[in-house]
Amino acid sequence: MELHEDGTAQAFNLPAGKGRKMDSYWCFDRSGETYSGDATWSASEGGLLKIEYGEETFFWADNGFMRSLDWINLTLADCDTSGQISFSGP
Repeated sequence: MELHEDGTAQAFNLPAGKGRKMDSYWCFDRSGETYSGDATWSASEGGLLKIEYGEETFFWADNGFMRSLDWINLTLADCDTSGQISFSGP
């Protein structure tokens, strides 16, 4: 995916789904589809990256140095823990 400063994004084969809150955190239930195309994004101070395009995909930021957030290392916030894949990159 590509994130732009204006809140727009380009998604490439993102697993699609619908978000839900479990206990005190957000995750998403996969719909079985993938999405490529235009999207929007937002990030929270708590380390949640939300990509929206009709459905939505969530990522969690990693914990960095001194409890800071590491936005380069992300984990796919799949509600099914077997689908929680980690990504890193520029």
